[in-house]
Amino acid sequence: MIFVFLDDGTLDVIANLEEAQRNYEGIDVESGVFQFFDERGIYLEPQFTEPNKTGRFRLGTYR
Repeated sequence: MIFVFLDDGTLDVIANLEEAQRNYEGIDVESGVFQFFDERGIYLEPQFTEPNKTGRFRLGTYR
């Protein structure tokens, strides 16, 4: 279980990393729109395996 705090003050609860990668764009994760924590409250820092690109399509892979 992963807790996701959004910059607007809301909280999402998701099941796993794959759900995070589907639901939250890498460019937004990198800019701090979302912060991830495990069930013990430990911050989960995204590690980007591919750089984010801006433009028409926003790509980037994190884990």
